[in-house]
Amino acid sequence: MTLENKYKTFNHKLGQFDLNPDFIISISHSDGFSERLLNYEIFIDKNYNFHIQLQSFKGSLLNIDTPFNLQLSSRLPKYLESQIIVLFSENFKDIKSNYAFESLSICDVGFQEILINMNGKTKTNSIEDSLKNFKLINKNEKRLEKLNFDIKNWIENLYLNITE
Repeated sequence: MTLENKYKTFNHKLGQFDLNPDFIISISHSDGFSERLLNYEIFIDKNYNFHIQLQSFKGSLLNIDTPFNLQLSSRLPKYLESQIIVLFSENFKDIKSNYAFESLSICDVGFQEILINMNGKTKTNSIEDSLKNFKLINKNEKRLEKLNFDIKNWIENLYLNITE
């Protein structure tokens, strides 16, 4: 079984990924076109354990010419677990599926794709980076943005601690 099939599968009928029912949320991140080309995918299960796949074109300082790959599974930090619990206590109908520039497509900008399992269905949210004047209207959008930001920072610190 490939990793993709273990955590998510492509739903051809809907044209999107379905998260495995054992997982409540996943975030796929890409830096966009950058020096390090950092990409990760984190899957968080119902017990708040995570599995992360982290890849970067830029290797560690010990071997800078070799791409960096890491797979890690453990328990999610409590502060992230708490954010997820609060986020899941609300209804997701007010969260849009796409947060991006309306009339402009930038192919090298960073992005996150968030899959959320709720009531037996996977909801997909795509968020482009560099939306500085982006107006989040409701509490759930703000909670999702904070969770995404905090996970991004947590993984960034993990990456830096391992590669430097």
